[in-house]
Amino acid sequence: MTSPRVVWLPLRTALVVAAASCAGPRDAITSLGALYETRDGDHATYAKHDPDGDEVEDPVSHALNQLTEIDEADADELEPCERAALCVTLAEMARLDRARVVRARALVTLREQLVLLDRPAKLLVARPVDEEALGKELDALLTLAEGPPEAAGALVAARGADLRRAAAALESVAPDRIALGEKLTRLAAKGGRRARDCEAPEDLVAALEHAAAMQAAQLAALVAHGGAPPTFYGLTDPGEGARGAAGKLLLTLEPIGATADLGRIWKFEMARGTGPGEAALVRVFWLRELATAPLTGANIHPSLRTALVEELMGEDAATAYWAQQAMAHLLGRDPATPVAELRSAWLALSEWQTERAGS
Repeated sequence: MTSPRVVWLPLRTALVVAAASCAGPRDAITSLGALYETRDGDHATYAKHDPDGDEVEDPVSHALNQLTEIDEADADELEPCERAALCVTLAEMARLDRARVVRARALVTLREQLVLLDRPAKLLVARPVDEEALGKELDALLTLAEGPPEAAGALVAARGADLRRAAAALESVAPDRIALGEKLTRLAAKGGRRARDCEAPEDLVAALEHAAAMQAAQLAALVAHGGAPPTFYGLTDPGEGARGAAGKLLLTLEPIGATADLGRIWKFEMARGTGPGEAALVRVFWLRELATAPLTGANIHPSLRTALVEELMGEDAATAYWAQQAMAHLLGRDPATPVAELRSAWLALSEWQTERAGS
């Protein structure tokens, strides 16, 4: 069998071409897919022309306009597998675009697209993947995605059981590498689209669509977690907007696990200030999210619990206020509860609860 690395390479082009013939948000998706000429190193290089051959004079404005077109589209204008494939493009923009504002907006749009997908309630723990073994499990899906469209119906009829097993395999794997996450999401998305187009059994289409949504969510989490030196994005992005959006994305994907991620980086975030009393906009943004999050105080990771106490008792009025609002919400108290009472109840919290009450 051809190695997974070789088989998966053509999927980027194939998905872009599949979207190119349609209007509305699909045009915007096509345009974003052609936004970069190169993707070498830590950043991408903008293409000089759009898919129609017109010169792109201001690629940042161009990218933001396409994202707006997608944000304003109706929820039913894209099929699930189109949306999952779009998530790959958005995740790439959030990592590689040179403009902070574009990286931030890409993360915002990525979150909104994931909300519209039938994704799992809880993410899997990312782990190394045996790509050769996985490639064998995905053989039928690889054949469906890379074969001629007119052969899809016969393949589904002959290998339906293998395709269902491939979908199940994708449901159980959480790659720890972004490049592999992108490939798996594209593969599931293209296979699901082919299955729907050839009127495959609905349960098979649903299984492939759910696998694509699951892989898109796992990929988004990898990007939101952020990169290590010398590549920074997500929670480690130098742009405040991107860091704020990455935290919100993680709180959407897996609220309890996100509190550990935020706790890990909170102290670094506090150190970004230039002087005493200066409000940290990113932390205020995260505190406002915590003030409405579907969590209790017991669900907050110990590292973040400590950080919130420091914010509550700090000198900056904005962070102290929103720490009070967040604590009151997480403790189920009135927002007007005195600070001393909130602090006392907060410090009395028991060990970290990794499941939400009633879940």
